[in-house]
Amino acid sequence: MSRLLSVCFRVACFAFFTFVCCRLHTIRYGHAWFSSKSFSEMTIHLTFLVLVLEAAYFALATPLQILSSGNLQGHVYCSMLTLSLFVFLLFWSIFLYDKDLLINPEVRRFFPYWLNHAAHSAGVVSILADCVLWKPSVGSSRLSFAIVGTLGVAYNFYAEYLIHVHGIYPYPMFAQLSGFGRCVLYGASWALLFVCFLVCYQFTYRMGGRAKIVSCSHSGRRVKSNKASGELGSVKAE
Repeated sequence: MSRLLSVCFRVACFAFFTFVCCRLHTIRYGHAWFSSKSFSEMTIHLTFLVLVLEAAYFALATPLQILSSGNLQGHVYCSMLTLSLFVFLLFWSIFLYDKDLLINPEVRRFFPYWLNHAAHSAGVVSILADCVLWKPSVGSSRLSFAIVGTLGVAYNFYAEYLIHVHGIYPYPMFAQLSGFGRCVLYGASWALLFVCFLVCYQFTYRMGGRAKIVSCSHSGRRVKSNKASGELGSVKAE
């Protein structure tokens, strides 16, 4: 029953984040149907990229959890929680300081307030709820951090490519900053991302546990143990 509930929850979340992406597309283009051109144009915004990743997570989490070996789903979960928390903290801190740094005033008037929460707050809440419904387990933090770090570096290079090659600024505040100013912004963002990762990894570790493979020397067989719960799979003596 709990597995069915978690699957239904993930399907609902996938539908919700898909709807939010389509709603953002409608505000910008007047319709909800994506094309390769419109999709690529919207990927300049970190918020949209994370929304797409959140939708992909809820679509793939159950197959990964059932079919994958090891703790792959747990690492993906930890990475998505980190990115969602990062976007939540970064967006709202800048938004409360000066809305114009993120969204042009003429565009902002088309954004209902609920959409800001749906795009920037709902991800953290839904992914936290997913952990409660179906606890993921993680192994070493290296893979989770590698996923987060790769995505972060890729977006930094993508943003600078757009600025230097195409003259496109992902957010208004980028246009107000010099090259050095953007480096300071990136550095502060990386510090926040690292803190978010530490918090999210510890949360995932404590809520779901850290699955380990331990060897049983007397039988030569290997079993999984869960450090958080202290339960050890039994080994049949031969």
